[in-house]
Amino acid sequence: MKNILEGTRIYLVGAIESCEDAGEGWREIVSKELEKMGVTVFNPLKKPFQDNIENDMDEGLSFQDQMKRHRENGEWDELSQKMRKIRIYDLKLVDISDAIFVYIDENFKTCGSWEEVFVANSMKKPIFFVYKQGKKSIPTWIYGTLPHQYMHESLGDALKMLKGIDEGSVKIDSDRWKLLRKEYR
Repeated sequence: MKNILEGTRIYLVGAIESCEDAGEGWREIVSKELEKMGVTVFNPLKKPFQDNIENDMDEGLSFQDQMKRHRENGEWDELSQKMRKIRIYDLKLVDISDAIFVYIDENFKTCGSWEEVFVANSMKKPIFFVYKQGKKSIPTWIYGTLPHQYMHESLGDALKMLKGIDEGSVKIDSDRWKLLRKEYR
């Protein structure tokens, strides 16, 4: 095993607000596999910043419940302030990642995930894109945006490609990957 991806950083992108488990389930599966390869995983549910948004949160309520409460009560200043901070943190994670791993389920609305995909794409980062409903259901606009070779039918398919890259059996797309030498990771 070559461990080509050891020391790299991958950010996990997908719906949080509209999911029952805030997308925690699929993120745990993917995190475990990536960590086996020595990849640092950035999970938006576990922000790595010294000054995390959780420091601004009310005790006893989940982030989703707090945002829902702000929305229901018309507390627009609080909602806007907290979401702007979340957006800044999440886009910073896109910025400092070597690649992103995206899981989209069309049954759950998402807005931030699409922004993160488009920002990562403008930076020419590798984007491992999984659409729960399958590759044939991916919006056609995305086919004009991302290389279809990075679109996958399942979490397992995307992880298989990443494992192949890590082992050296799948060639890295040099137009997307800009890996630092291991001594600089």
